[in-house]
Amino acid sequence: MSEEFITNGPVLYLMPTPLVSDQPSHFFGEVISEILPKIRLFLVEDERTARRNLRNMGFKGSFDTIRMMVLNEHSSMTVVPELIKAVTNHHIAALMSDAGLPAMADPGEELVLAAHKAGIRVIPLPGPSSIFLALIASGLNAEQFVFHGYLPVKENERTRRLKQLEQTARSTGYTQIFMETPYRNQQMVEGLMKALQPDTLLCIAADITSPSEEIRTMAVAEWKKKPPEVNRRLCVFLIGK
Repeated sequence: MSEEFITNGPVLYLMPTPLVSDQPSHFFGEVISEILPKIRLFLVEDERTARRNLRNMGFKGSFDTIRMMVLNEHSSMTVVPELIKAVTNHHIAALMSDAGLPAMADPGEELVLAAHKAGIRVIPLPGPSSIFLALIASGLNAEQFVFHGYLPVKENERTRRLKQLEQTARSTGYTQIFMETPYRNQQMVEGLMKALQPDTLLCIAADITSPSEEIRTMAVAEWKKKPPEVNRRLCVFLIGK
C-alpha cells in the first residue's frame, strides 16, 4: 500500500484483532505490520483489551505515544461526531473491535457510515472473522446466509426467534447465523435443544482459532444425546436445512 494512498486525505482503517487474546501475531500479515506504526489514534471497545491485542499483533511502540478513544455498546451515538473530528485531525486512525473484524455486531458500523458521509477514506484490512470461519467450516449453505447478530435475551422471545430462524432456514435454505454473550451460551444451547426440530441441522463453533477450538454440525437429535459444554466460550451458532 503506497504512502501516497495512505496520506491522501484522512483515512479510517478497519483493523482486525485476534479472536482470542493469546492468539500470536503470525495470524496477521505484513500490511498490518507496516500500518501499525503510522497510527496514533485507535478507536476501541475497551482500552485494556486493545493494548493486549496490539501487543499480540506486533505493536512495539509506547502506548504513551498514541491516543485511544472508546466506542462500545455503552457509548451514546452522540459521541460519533467527536470521533469523526478526531479521525480528521489525526489524519490516520484505526477502528478496532475486541475480537475479529470491527463493525460487525458492534457500534462501529455507525462510525463507518459517518466516516463515509464526512469524506473519510475507509480501508478494511484482512483478518479473522469468527462468523465467516464458522460458516465455511459448518458444511451448511455458504452461498446464501443471513447474520442476525445477537438474539433476544428473554427466554420466550428467544424461543420465538429461534423458531422463526428455523422456519426461514427450512423454507429458503439460507443458513441462519447468530452469536451470544459467552456467559449466556449454555442457556442458548438449552433453548436451541427445546425450540428446534430434531432433524434441523445445527452447527456450534466454539473458540475458533484457539487450541480448544471445536466446530461440529449435527442434527438437533444428535446434539441432545450429548449437549456441548460451551459456558463462557466464544461461540457462533448456525442453523441450516
